[in-house]
Amino acid sequence: MSTDLAAENDTDRFIGAVILMIGGFAGLCVNIFVIYGVKRVKTFGESFGKICISQCAANCGNAAVFALLVAPITIINPSFHSTYWGARCGQLLIMFWNADLFSHVVTTMNRFCSIFFPFKYSNIFDQKTTRTLIGIVWTIAVCQVLPYFHDDCTLQFDMPTLMFQFKPTQCALYVGLYFDLYLSLSFIGLITVVDLITLWKIRRISKCVEDMTEGRKRRKREIKFFFQALSQATIVITELTFYFYISNYITNKWLKFASTSFAWILLQMSDGLIVILYNKELRSIRPKTHSSAMSSTHKPHSQHEHRTPNAVTSF
Repeated sequence: MSTDLAAENDTDRFIGAVILMIGGFAGLCVNIFVIYGVKRVKTFGESFGKICISQCAANCGNAAVFALLVAPITIINPSFHSTYWGARCGQLLIMFWNADLFSHVVTTMNRFCSIFFPFKYSNIFDQKTTRTLIGIVWTIAVCQVLPYFHDDCTLQFDMPTLMFQFKPTQCALYVGLYFDLYLSLSFIGLITVVDLITLWKIRRISKCVEDMTEGRKRRKREIKFFFQALSQATIVITELTFYFYISNYITNKWLKFASTSFAWILLQMSDGLIVILYNKELRSIRPKTHSSAMSSTHKPHSQHEHRTPNAVTSF
């Protein structure tokens, strides 16, 4: 009986690891594509584009940890997860999670300023300010996980449940509850409130420009970005709810796995997919071919022909 149970556990462990590996690589590919698309299409704007890249880079980090560390360790040497160095996987995941969340906050403030202060926006979110904010985001994300270096405050991958769990210590409880759950919910609440205020301003602006073609286009674009942020925030709230609350009432091993580890990795992939869904410029990207590159290189230029920069939005 014990042999059969051990074999079943080994099979479950292998299946879970493969799922995490596939999901991790899928999330990695999606977010790398978004980074490539944002840098190429130029319609995201200088500031918003950099913040979006920061957000997707954090998603890539999370996906890479699952695909390249958590899954292989689970298959090759599962006992390593319970060691001090094995617990660094959880620390890295929390760091990338916070970098992603804080990047969402900066994106929301960026959009808020572009709507409420359109004439001052370029000065508020210039290149220096944007780079500084992104630097602050990643600095705070790194500082926030410093307590995880203490052995009593670690987040480890639990083999029986195939999910990350904090150690049953006072330190881990404090860090997990206040610096993970409550911190995440607080920032998600901030994002939601600011986005609703921004939408209210958009609706007021639309009343003044609804008869203008350009005004209608701008309103459509602004509402699109609002729903993009709202969709991303909704997914984050859903993931947190399943991970910290609903999973506690689930007894089936695979349903618990789906509501925790898989939900975590699915969030990172969905975050990038939402950007693609709401921005047709990314969906219309075609790979550059050798023939098209040659034709553009040898295209004759008239003396009356001028290079026109691509239209860049500030959102």
